[in-house]
Amino acid sequence: MLHVVPASSVNTLRRGALVHAFDITPKMVELARQRCASLPVGIVEGDLCAPLIWLSDGFFDKVVCSLAFDYVADLQPVFRELRRVARAGATLVFSMSHPMRDWIDERNHANATYFEVARFGSYWSGFGEPKPYVQVYRRSLSDILNGLTKVGWTIDCLVEPRPLEEMVAISEQLYADLSREPTLICVRARADC
Repeated sequence: MLHVVPASSVNTLRRGALVHAFDITPKMVELARQRCASLPVGIVEGDLCAPLIWLSDGFFDKVVCSLAFDYVADLQPVFRELRRVARAGATLVFSMSHPMRDWIDERNHANATYFEVARFGSYWSGFGEPKPYVQVYRRSLSDILNGLTKVGWTIDCLVEPRPLEEMVAISEQLYADLSREPTLICVRARADC
């Protein structure tokens, strides 16, 4: 789900922010509408890989996208479209799989080099049976960051999150794994003036 917040808004929904969100999956849109039923949030079906024709140029001051870019073959057009709808100085915050985490697992190579965009799939656990088969794109860090900066975004911050100490109590093994190698990247960028 991608969330965009217009420039005329305040920081949070509770303080009066206007939020527009979209997802390509009808079921996710339905669930988001149920969850936000009492809030002033506009939620529609939309494809991140297509022009966001229902959104105005230079209208938003915040764009948030959590773990959606992994499903996109070519990020540069998406970054360009998000830059179009963002006002000068707006903030884009996104997270996605860390390129090295995907590369370390040889099953994800898809007979490609690290520097090629490659599609691979896996069965996700933790969602019950049958386990869903999910396909994503693996790409280099330079492909991600250069695609972002080429279309008018400046990177403010890049974070490779590490687990909190409290996670040891939940799973020592998972804590050890996440402490050894990065799983995600989180990026904050600013729309150039």
